[in-house]
Order: sequence, then C-alpha cells, then structure tokens
Amino acid sequence: MAKPKTLMARVGLDTEEFETGLRRMDRELRKLGDMGKIASDAIKLFAASTAAAAAATAALTVKGASLQATFDDLGQRLGLTTGAVAELSHAARMSGLELNDLEQGLTKLAKQGPLEQELEKLAERMAQMDTHAERARLAIAVFGERAGARLIPMLAGGAA
Repeated sequence: MAKPKTLMARVGLDTEEFETGLRRMDRELRKLGDMGKIASDAIKLFAASTAAAAAATAALTVKGASLQATFDDLGQRLGLTTGAVAELSHAARMSGLELNDLEQGLTKLAKQGPLEQELEKLAERMAQMDTHAERARLAIAVFGERAGARLIPMLAGGAA
C-alpha cells in the first residue's frame, strides 16, 4: 500500500489594494464626519436664530398689546377712538413729543368740548394765522409750553 504524500501549498495574498481602499474609505468617512459637524453647527445656529426671532416676536406682541391698552384707555378718558389716539401719538412722536405731554395738552383741550371738534377748530385757527409767533402763542396757551411748541407743525397744517 502506498503512503499518501502530503501536498502543501503556499497561498499568498496581496493586500496592498485592499489596504489602500480601507485608507480611502477612512478619509471619506472623516470628511463626512467634518460635514456632519458643519451641518450640526448650522442646525444649532438656525435653532438659536429661530429662538431669538420667536422671543423678539413675543416681546413685540406684548409691547403692542400694552400700547393698544394705553391708547384704548387714553381714548376712553378723552372721548377718542383708539385709532385717533394712535394717529395723534404718532404725530406727537414725529414732533419729538412724549405721549404723556400730548395727553396733558389733550386733556386741557377736552375740557372745552368734544376733543375731535376742538382739535379741528384749533387746527383751522392755526392754519389761518399769518405768523409763527401767533401759532406758537395759541399752541402754548392750549397745550402748555413744551407740548404746544412741538405740536405747532402738526396743528398748523389745518384740519384733515
């Protein structure tokens, strides 16, 4: 009986191409990780911006509601609509006058009669005056020194 012979083979692997592929894949994954960080940072920035915008919107809403309530309250005390108070307030602010100063002058004028009618009469009288000095005297007499002087440009245009 014959003895079996041992067959031996050497198998070699060329892993260089495989290792190169692994290194390339590692580089690409690192790039993706960097892009993921950039995307994550962008999302965080967007979230912070959105939160800031929401907070600003909430603050404006509260401020607007407060201003609405102030105009409504003043309108009720003076016999004006909220819209009329808002318009007068805007005109006063454009003249550098605070709402409190305007309120004092309007309160004084309202004692003479319905405020809207009195404002129209006053504006008509001022529009017919020839000199700035005459308009100033009338405005100061009605609204007081500070408010009267600052409201002359608004009142001198006549009733709308």
